[in-house]
Amino acid sequence: MIRSGDEHYIMFRNRENFRRYLLEENINFEDVPFQDGGHGFRLLQTLENGPRLILGVSFNSDDTIVDIKIYNIAKIDNPLKKEFLYALLNELNDDYRFTKFVEDDGEITASYSMSLLGIMDYSELIFDTLVMIFNSVKEEFPKFMKLQWG
Repeated sequence: MIRSGDEHYIMFRNRENFRRYLLEENINFEDVPFQDGGHGFRLLQTLENGPRLILGVSFNSDDTIVDIKIYNIAKIDNPLKKEFLYALLNELNDDYRFTKFVEDDGEITASYSMSLLGIMDYSELIFDTLVMIFNSVKEEFPKFMKLQWG
């Protein structure tokens, strides 16, 4: 049960808990404060025979929403391939319940957002979700490369 005044104590605990989790697990990360009061963490991971991915975990300013994104999956900006790219994105987004693949100016990213309501430590769930999204990217990466180089 939340008592009056506990809301202030609960605010900003999710990102603190996540930072502590990364440190305890010896996971290298970079802190990224945002001008709007939110905060993010950046991790780097290289795909085998692929690019160096940027894995981002961003908490909004009131610490109630986390956005998990993976950047630098591929760059497909050939206008002749747009129709095929959108068909691939639609297929993947139909296949995956949580991971959503998007294109913005040719850049392919994967993302998922979670609400962090309630009093608990979401750190392991957030990290497990990040790993799940990474595994989705790893599995689907060859399809993007086939489209990019085909």
